[in-house]
Amino acid sequence: MSTRVFSTDETFNAFGQWLISHGGFIHESLSFAPPEPDSQYGSRVVTSSDVPPNSRLVSCPHTLTINYTKACSAFSADFISNTTQHAALRMFLCLEWLNGKESLWWPYLRVLPREFDTPLYFSDEDLKYLQGCNLDITEVEARKAVWKEEFEAAVAILQKEGHDVEGYTWELYLCASTVFTSRSFPGKLMNWDREILHEDDTMPVLFPLIDSLNHYPITKITWQPSDTSLSIISGAGVLAGAEVYNNYGPKPNEELLMGYGFTLPENPFDSVLLKPPRLTPSQLSLLGEPPTGLYHLTRRNRTPENPSIYPPSLLSLIYILTSTPSEATRISTHPAKPASKRNEISAHITLLHALLRKYQNFPAPNSLPPPRNSKQASAKIYADSQRSIVLSAIAESKGVINSRTASLVRLPAALAEGGAFAEAIEACFGSADEEELTEAGHDDTVHILYLCYLSLTQSDLFKLPACPPEEEAMESARQLNEELFPIVAAVAPEVFGRAGWTVELLHRGMKAYADMGIQFPREVEGLALAGEYAVCLE
Repeated sequence: MSTRVFSTDETFNAFGQWLISHGGFIHESLSFAPPEPDSQYGSRVVTSSDVPPNSRLVSCPHTLTINYTKACSAFSADFISNTTQHAALRMFLCLEWLNGKESLWWPYLRVLPREFDTPLYFSDEDLKYLQGCNLDITEVEARKAVWKEEFEAAVAILQKEGHDVEGYTWELYLCASTVFTSRSFPGKLMNWDREILHEDDTMPVLFPLIDSLNHYPITKITWQPSDTSLSIISGAGVLAGAEVYNNYGPKPNEELLMGYGFTLPENPFDSVLLKPPRLTPSQLSLLGEPPTGLYHLTRRNRTPENPSIYPPSLLSLIYILTSTPSEATRISTHPAKPASKRNEISAHITLLHALLRKYQNFPAPNSLPPPRNSKQASAKIYADSQRSIVLSAIAESKGVINSRTASLVRLPAALAEGGAFAEAIEACFGSADEEELTEAGHDDTVHILYLCYLSLTQSDLFKLPACPPEEEAMESARQLNEELFPIVAAVAPEVFGRAGWTVELLHRGMKAYADMGIQFPREVEGLALAGEYAVCLE
C-alpha cells in the first residue's frame, strides 16, 4: 500500500490508495480537495506544484471501469435480454452499492454523491427558476417517467427470479442513473482502435478517477485511450494551487444542468431553440431540403460571413415563409439572402413576434426571490443566459427593421407634411388625418391613391412594378375608378384630374399595396414605425 497522502479527507485518501493499488495513476502534484464554499461542484482535484504542459494527469485501467459487459456478467441472461441496456447498467451500479464493502468498487462508490442538483431533484419551488427556458418541467417529468418505467420493469424481473429487491429503491436507481449522465464516458474509449460492430460498444462507461475532474469549456486537454487504460493529458501547464479541469466538450448550460447538475456563467455554447411555423409544399420546394425543425440561436452563429445571432438556415426559411409570390420567384433553391427589402423587414417582424412570445414566458424581472440553494442558483444562471440570448435576438431584429425604413412609402408622413396630395385628400374625404381615415374605412383607398400619385409625379424615385392584368384584380381597379374618380377629379382636379389616372395605374397601385406592404406591429417598443402600414417600392 502506498504511503502517499491523496487528501485530508479519509474517504478520498482511501479512494486514491485503491486506485494506485489497482494500476491507476495520479500525478504526484495532484490531490483531492473538498468543495469550495458555495460551489456547484463537489470535490476538486488541485495541484500542489506547477504541472508542465503535456503531462499525464490521471489514468484509469480498464479493469476498474464499470461497463455493460460487467453488468451482463452480474445478472441472468433473461434479465439482460428483457431489460434495456441503460437500465442494466444502472441496476448493476445499484447492485454494487448494495454489496457495500464486498464490492470491488467500494472505495469509488463511497466518494460518489448520493444526491444531485439536476432538475430531477428539483422541488416545485426550484422548478420556478426554469420558467420560460427550453428545458422546463415537461421535459423533466418526461425523463423521470422513462427512468421510472425502466426501474419498475427491471425490479419486476429480479423479483420474478427470486431476488431480494428491498434495497432496489427508486431513489437509489435515480442516483445511479444520474451518476451515468454526469460522470460516464463514451464506450468507444474502451475500443478506440476497433470498428464498432455492436451497440454494446457505444454504451457509456464509468472511469473512476477520470470522472473526478470538473468541467471547464476552454481547457486544453487530451483524452488518451489505450488497450488497457484511459489517461488525461494536460494541454497547457497548470499552476500550483489551481484546480485541474477536464473538458466535456461544447455543452450548453441546458445540457450541463440536465445531465450534470451545474451551469456556467457566460457559457459561450449556450443557445435558445426556436421551432418555426410549417411551410407549404411550394415553400418547401424553394427551401430545397426539409427544415431541421429546431434552430439554435447563439452568439456563436456570428461570423464575418453571417454577422447574425440567427443561423443562416433559419433566416433562409423565414425569408421563404414571408415572401410574396413575386418575391418567391427571385429566391434561389438555397436562399441565403432576402428577395427584397420588404422580404427582409417582414422576415424580422415574424422573428420578432416569435421571440416576444418566447420572452413573455419568462417570469417578470425580480418576480422570483434570490436563489436560496445551489439548484436555484444553477437554474438562474441558465435562465439568465436564455433570457439574454432572446433579448440579443430581439435587439438584432429591431435593428434590422429600423435600419431598412428610410425609403419606405409612408402615408402618415405624407399626410402630416401637407402639400397638394394631403389637401386633395382632405377635400375629398373630409380629413387628412390617418387615424380618422382609418376609422372611416378609407385608409386602404387613400394609400393606393398615394402610391399611384407618387408614380405619376415622382416616377424617377417611385415606380410601381408592372403586373399581369388579372381579371379579378382589374375588375376591382375598374370599379374603384368608376365609383371614385368622377367625384375626386371634380373636387381636387389639380391632383386627381390630371392625365395618367387610369384603370391600369390603379391596378398596379392596388397590387403594390397588397404585395409590397408591411404592417409594423403596434405593441412592440423600439420600432420607428410602430403600428404603421408602409409600402416598399424598390
